[in-house]
This record gives sequence, C-alpha cells and structure tokens, in this order.
Amino acid sequence: MACFLGRNRPYLDLGIDESAWHVPDADAFFATARERLLDHGIRDPIFSAHLVKTTAAVAEELPHASPSCRAALLASLNRFLHSPIKQQHVRRLARQAIALVQRDFAGGQAQEPT
Repeated sequence: MACFLGRNRPYLDLGIDESAWHVPDADAFFATARERLLDHGIRDPIFSAHLVKTTAAVAEELPHASPSCRAALLASLNRFLHSPIKQQHVRRLARQAIALVQRDFAGGQAQEPT
C-alpha cells in the first residue's frame, strides 16, 4: 500500500474533510463492504481486484494500527469504495497507441512519444 501511496502522491487531495468519510463501526462497515465486493457491477476485473485487495489490506492492517491511523485507513477505504472508479484512461491509451505505431516507423525500436 505504501508503494501505491508514494506513486499516487501527486494526485492526493490533502484538503479533503476526513470526517465526511468517518467510519463509526468497523465491523458493520466491513459487512457492507463485503456485500459491495460481491455485487460491484464493474466490468473490468482489474478494477474489482483493486477493490478486493485494498479492502483486504485495510482489514489486515487495522489490528496493528494506532487509533488515528485506524481512523484514517477506514475513512480512506470508505471514500474509495463509495467513489466512482475512472475506468477509461484516454491519455495512456493514446500514448500506448502512438508508441506502437512509432515502432513500425522507427525500424522496430520504440521511441518515447512527444
């Protein structure tokens, strides 16, 4: 999880009010989260895998976390599970397509798109 946090740090919104996502009862929250994991309605398996692995990681780490870390983990997971997942990455797909085409025109050697 730390690797994902580090890689995604530029995209973090540190101004979010965590109290809006506060989880008062972890057991009830995880019961509801498990139901969502069984009926998530997400087409691509990679996104449902993110839901499962993140929920499992938070559940696994909670007993070892300090009270403040526990609150932050639960609030973060609550926000993640209840926010829409961006499933189309148009810029990334365009860069990958350009790189693929460039291989054909660069004599088989990939060049970084500009």
